[in-house]
Amino acid sequence: NTEQVYHAGTALVAADQDGRIGAALEAVIQPMWWGGAQVPGAAVSWVATEPSAQGTGLGGALMCGAVRHFYEIGAAASALWPF
Repeated sequence: NTEQVYHAGTALVAADQDGRIGAALEAVIQPMWWGGAQVPGAAVSWVATEPSAQGTGLGGALMCGAVRHFYEIGAAASALWPF
């Protein structure tokens, strides 16, 4: 599989090998409190997968891409918000 994850602003999307977007999420970049201290943070506020892309690995690639993006921007904590 050659999924690609792209980000622009607060959106991250995953595309299949043909370039079709099959999954997306919104990232919220803001400080969080951890152990009484404020640290750089990021959260996923929603995730969506195109029905035809379910079971193809795009959703998983998207979440891995989000964690990688959070690491690259220096987020020390991350969360998945159940909205």
